[in-house]
Amino acid sequence: MLAFIIGSELLVRSAMATDSYETYRTRFRTSPATTIAIGDSRTAANIHDSDAIENLGQAGDDLATVLAKLMARHARMPLRRVALQADPHQFAAYRVFKDEDGKLADLTGAPPPLALLRPHYRQYLFLYWRVALTEPTRVWRRASATADKESAMAVPDPQSAAWRELASARVQFHVPISNPSGLKLARSYLETVARLRREGVAVCLVTHPVSSAYRAAAERYPSFAAARAFYDRVAFETGSKRADYWAGLDDSDFGDTDHLRAATAPAYGRRVLHDCFGDG
Repeated sequence: MLAFIIGSELLVRSAMATDSYETYRTRFRTSPATTIAIGDSRTAANIHDSDAIENLGQAGDDLATVLAKLMARHARMPLRRVALQADPHQFAAYRVFKDEDGKLADLTGAPPPLALLRPHYRQYLFLYWRVALTEPTRVWRRASATADKESAMAVPDPQSAAWRELASARVQFHVPISNPSGLKLARSYLETVARLRREGVAVCLVTHPVSSAYRAAAERYPSFAAARAFYDRVAFETGSKRADYWAGLDDSDFGDTDHLRAATAPAYGRRVLHDCFGDG
């Protein structure tokens, strides 16, 4: 057991040396930006940082964590404008019941004495060990779940059967719980947006685009439409802007079935800023 703990600590510290999370943590704690985008990997991939908007999206964050981070960031430095992710998969079972206790504390407080106890790295611990045991030369490379997935999987052509199969698999993983508006998490989302609006923050609820194959697969599950309808209602009830790009981009703009290519992201980010806040 001691050998496992020591080995795990060394692996995590090797990942920390090049992992972008440490930069993210510093920005979260110190940045003076008053316009932010926040959400999970779709926000992180689809909107690039610029002088006009700071991207605080982070891969893997569940919705409860996103909301907690948003209010913590607002408490530290009052926000003026927020592009808040409003995607159906945020109500998928694996997100609703995901245990991310400790993520916010790690962002805002002092880290624990052992790096392996930090939530961002702990979630990838067995991945680090797998890489160390099967491909030891990669231990010193940037270690994250996203990077490993991208390096291990070639993205198929959007017109291929493999692409449609990938989209179907992604959708099955992302199916929202039936009647998502009845969840406690949905109430928290509504209350968070309402509070920000009362405090004078301009909020825009952004549904990010997905490929046509993803949309076709999602049509089999009514809860996708129910989740988007919930976000529509939140926008209406709180006087927030609503930017729904669900079917807004061509398949050629996607790096995978539900994330944009890096080359597409800058133009998409400018579109979000214009539609949400009138920039440009």
